[in-house]
Amino acid sequence: EALSLDRQMFGDKHSYVAASLTNVGVILRLKGEFVEAEKVLRQTLDMHRALYGERHAAVAFDLGALGHARLYSGDGAGAIPLLRRSLAVYRELFGDDHLNSIAMTGNLAYALAEHGHPAEAESLSRAALQRLDAEKVEHRSAFLTSRLALGKALLARGRTGEALPVLEQVVERSRAQFGDDHWRVGAARLSYGKALVASGRLAEAEPELRAARAALEKSRRAQPRLAAQAEAAVASLSR
Repeated sequence: EALSLDRQMFGDKHSYVAASLTNVGVILRLKGEFVEAEKVLRQTLDMHRALYGERHAAVAFDLGALGHARLYSGDGAGAIPLLRRSLAVYRELFGDDHLNSIAMTGNLAYALAEHGHPAEAESLSRAALQRLDAEKVEHRSAFLTSRLALGKALLARGRTGEALPVLEQVVERSRAQFGDDHWRVGAARLSYGKALVASGRLAEAEPELRAARAALEKSRRAQPRLAAQAEAAVASLSR
């Protein structure tokens, strides 16, 4: 309704309409409607580029939103270049120490860790964490993403002993911030459970993986890749 009113008042090419379309695209992504989300987000990206050029925060945001739509649908190869470009625009505009740049660094690190690039993921996540204060409310989400990326990267590189305390902390802080049913808690518990399995602590791993599966099943439509991973991880316990 708000988008329709903006179009009536300002026309299809106004910045208000582009901003409203961005919101629609993000909502579609959160609902797991990835194909429609990408269509809307590409439309708003084109509008913002036409309005502002490439070097603008709205363009960086749209690139990041598109990257996340690809990432959460399971298309890491499509997501990573979009997240890289979003980060590059944020850095050009604001520098490395701005929260938008730091958060996108953590997002890219997470995508890289999730899709087979653990060395770069470790480097980027550590760079982000150096600039974050977990006690600042506005930093907490980026801190958890970056810390989870670091734990996943360490685990993928075979450094299970280093990964375990990192991932345990992410689980504890995520539960405190989001509650047990949130997909981000499920994602953290999934990685922590995998680390426990890798260290031979199967009795401790099982409840974590089952809790991860329960949380991620509730968000299966929006997080299909993670939900499938959690299901497979629990099934592997009985083999």
